[in-house]
Amino acid sequence: MKYRPTREDKAIIRACAVKSSGFTRIKVEPGIRQNIKVTTTPETSMNVALISSDPEGWNDTDLYDMREWSDFVAGFDLTPDGRGIVDFYVYSIAGRGDYELETNVDAYWENGELVKVTGTGSGTMWTKEKGYSFAK
Repeated sequence: MKYRPTREDKAIIRACAVKSSGFTRIKVEPGIRQNIKVTTTPETSMNVALISSDPEGWNDTDLYDMREWSDFVAGFDLTPDGRGIVDFYVYSIAGRGDYELETNVDAYWENGELVKVTGTGSGTMWTKEKGYSFAK
């Protein structure tokens, strides 16, 4: 099932990326992950839940490639039951357009809805039930 992120989804992910990175000028790119257990042809997806047999999605996948934020905005496939895990790479933007990787932010969908956003070193930053765990 193809899912196009809502305006709210995008705002939540970007707010968490800013907070987790500690920078206001950022570039956010979704990662394309590869199932490392598949040995014939690379099985890749923006949605980790589509290619992983691990419930958390990290133990049998690795980064394969990067995409632009606009590719994420254009939409991605969820699992048939509406699950999604997207791994975002967050870069600070220097004055001349140089980028430096600062952190990762991961967004989780269940039943076709964004339910949680976590940040590397920041833990759970937003949940559908509680909202932000930090002051915006």
